[in-house]
Amino acid sequence: MEEESSLHRDLTAAKEVIADHRDKFVFMANMFDLMIETTPNINPALASRWQSLRPSFVPEPTPAEQADLERRADEHSSGLFDEINLNT
Repeated sequence: MEEESSLHRDLTAAKEVIADHRDKFVFMANMFDLMIETTPNINPALASRWQSLRPSFVPEPTPAEQADLERRADEHSSGLFDEINLNT
């Protein structure tokens, strides 16, 4: 019982660390995507392996997460356009 409780605490702590650093995982995954897409003569086995591993680094967002991302992107873009006076 105590071993299960310890494992549960460790898993909870690990999930919190991953959640706290999710943006870094996304950035890293996007860098790898860019390198794979832009490197001439990339090893196909390497590209394939990355594509199979990528979902474990950055899972697909839920519909609610995607909607929130799109909303925040729109707000950010609008703010940038306002700053450079492109919004009318």
